[in-house]
Amino acid sequence: MSRHAVTRRRFLWEVGGAAGILAAPRLASAAVTPYKLEINKIDVYGTRDPQLMAMPSLAEVSGYFKDEGLTVERHFVASAGELPNMLASGNISIGCGGVTTLLILGGQGVPVYGVLQQADISGTQALVLGRKLASTTDPKALNGIKVGQTQGNSPIEVWTGLANELGVDRSSVKIFNLKPPELVVALDKGDIDAMAS
Repeated sequence: MSRHAVTRRRFLWEVGGAAGILAAPRLASAAVTPYKLEINKIDVYGTRDPQLMAMPSLAEVSGYFKDEGLTVERHFVASAGELPNMLASGNISIGCGGVTTLLILGGQGVPVYGVLQQADISGTQALVLGRKLASTTDPKALNGIKVGQTQGNSPIEVWTGLANELGVDRSSVKIFNLKPPELVVALDKGDIDAMAS
């Protein structure tokens, strides 16, 4: 595992270099000297969550990093809650997580920088129904159910919007805040009827 210190200069150099590499073909009218990367390997840490680790994962499997001469090794942790401690301790230098991690670290005086998406329009958010509700067609069946969700993430808005749109009595629904791996297990065991994911 490489341990690169993340400094403002290094971060801006890497982001600027990446932006320059991506923009150069469109902006150049004549042959230019190829940009030489300062480093050719980085380690990125994140969860197997399809939203939080999607960008580096898709870039890697699509060959974008390789095309630029960069080797990116992805490392998966059990929960995004582990990333703040790993980043603050200096054990890792790049982590993929939610904006909450940045707020926590920044609030504690840890020098962090964020590369953020502008909108969450991926269509990956959903209310996943368990076996008991799998063949339901009546929205009234959602009254009184147990919903598992991860606190502080966009699935909360998905559930709230869906409940309002379908006329579900949200006060009759029990909400359980669970970690992503716990959601799947609880849904499979029938401890919750649906998960906002």
